[in-house]
Amino acid sequence: MKKLGELMMILDLHRQGVKIAGIARQLGVDCKTVRKQIARGVEVPTYGPRQPRERLLDPHIDYLRARLEAHKVEKLGGNSGVLKDSSEES
Repeated sequence: MKKLGELMMILDLHRQGVKIAGIARQLGVDCKTVRKQIARGVEVPTYGPRQPRERLLDPHIDYLRARLEAHKVEKLGGNSGVLKDSSEES
């Protein structure tokens, strides 16, 4: 249920004696949804904490950190980032 108004409508129709199938048909939701909302009542749904998932980059973090550190060292060392050709070193 996305709206509190729909939940209140379900509970109100249920108190009036309307069958679950009738409530579902009237509101355009599934019977299981109506049953679940009646069983839950007005309480706010609670969600537990989720377990952290492995990110796609996690296996490569060490490599990326090493590359980043090497790049920082190159930049601080005065190297302009241009690769020198070995034949130019005479």
